[in-house]
Amino acid sequence: MSYFDIIVHGSTREECQHNLIASLDQHQKFDLHLNQQKCLLFQEQIKYLGHVNEFNKVSKSQGKVCGHASPKINRRCKKIPGNASTITTPLRHLLCKNTIFKWTSACEASFLILKQAIASDKVLVPYDPDLPVQLACDASLTGIAGVLSHIYLFCCHFKLITDNQPLTRIFNHRATLPKMTAGHLQCYTAFLSGFNYTIDFKKGIENSMFDCLSRAPIKINSYTASAINNEVKQLCDATIEQLSIPTVTYQLLKEEMEKDATLSTIMKSLQEENTSEPDYIIESGILFCGQRVVPASLQSAVLNKLHQNHVGITKVKQLAHLYVYWKKIDSDIEHLVRSCSECVAIKNSSAKAPSHPWEEPEHNWQRIHIDYASPYQDHHFLVVADAKSKWAEIVPCSSAPTSKSNIEFLKDIFSRNGFPEVMISDNATIFTSEEFAQFCKEAGVFQKFCAAGHPATNSPAERNVQMLKH
Repeated sequence: MSYFDIIVHGSTREECQHNLIASLDQHQKFDLHLNQQKCLLFQEQIKYLGHVNEFNKVSKSQGKVCGHASPKINRRCKKIPGNASTITTPLRHLLCKNTIFKWTSACEASFLILKQAIASDKVLVPYDPDLPVQLACDASLTGIAGVLSHIYLFCCHFKLITDNQPLTRIFNHRATLPKMTAGHLQCYTAFLSGFNYTIDFKKGIENSMFDCLSRAPIKINSYTASAINNEVKQLCDATIEQLSIPTVTYQLLKEEMEKDATLSTIMKSLQEENTSEPDYIIESGILFCGQRVVPASLQSAVLNKLHQNHVGITKVKQLAHLYVYWKKIDSDIEHLVRSCSECVAIKNSSAKAPSHPWEEPEHNWQRIHIDYASPYQDHHFLVVADAKSKWAEIVPCSSAPTSKSNIEFLKDIFSRNGFPEVMISDNATIFTSEEFAQFCKEAGVFQKFCAAGHPATNSPAERNVQMLKH
């Protein structure tokens, strides 16, 4: 079910009435309903989106600015916009070193004058389509705030300012979304893709206006605020129950979180609204930082659950970022996967360095490669392969080959094909013996040996050996 506001206007009462009747006809046509208690008819002034709209005039709603409560601690006083130096003098004195924070009548008067100045027409200007549009926003533990310079974001290009520098890369139109991006950030990216904007980073201290507003939200009892809070609560509740580990239950997670010294300190500071960890929230007694935070005592069980299917480091990280969070979770995942005995056993060997290919001979039988296929079907086979024509000669031998028998086989082959210029073989004794070396010298054959332990360097002969066996 959707809820939206409708404003019907006219330059005269008669024109406004005519437009109102036309609007109601369209509502009846499409079966749309209005809340009679919220309908205001023939108003000369309306309050809408924090502004008061009337004939040829737009001004700030005093009630919105007046809802900004006085700061009670030094840290929040820093968030007050400090451009009006004279007005803010009593407030800035509270920020001096060795000064006890004490909210005096002078501070209260300065604060009230500052709110009136923000609500005055000197700050608010009507929309000008010729000027650039800028949207500056910020979020804190207690609220979300934004300063919108112009309102027609779908029609105009605008600048989006944030004090979160990583978001400038994630929400950049020209940047590729990182693989490890959390699911909710991917949803935000999809939503923002419908706008024409440029994102820019500015430090929080330089964005005092919206940083101040986000930390002092107005308490409202509207349907929208209630719906958002209910949605956040339902999301947190579902997230708590999502990770199905029999040994890690909601109650156990809550108990171990209270025992963890670091997490309990963060939770206490959040409850007292005096924390330096703005990314954390508490829901149903569980600490969240995007996802549920896992105390140190349960991290081992969660890691084993995430890696139970023995997927790689990247897959485990992607899965972990959907469900859990703790500091240095990525390094813990890397250590777990690299030390997993089952993963190491099936890990692919490092890529082999490419072997240098033999030069192509100029003519047939210029270079030959020889090797033995042995033993195979109770026989040894001498394989001689020509590097140019790929012609192969195979000689069977019923007994173990020797240098003498090897020479006799080659003499028979050379009698049909001639003597080669170069002969390549491995470092077997029958090829390196003095008798065989003398034979090659007398025949005018230059003998070369392939690299020890690398049969691929004698690939023409090895290829024929494999073909023979299969």
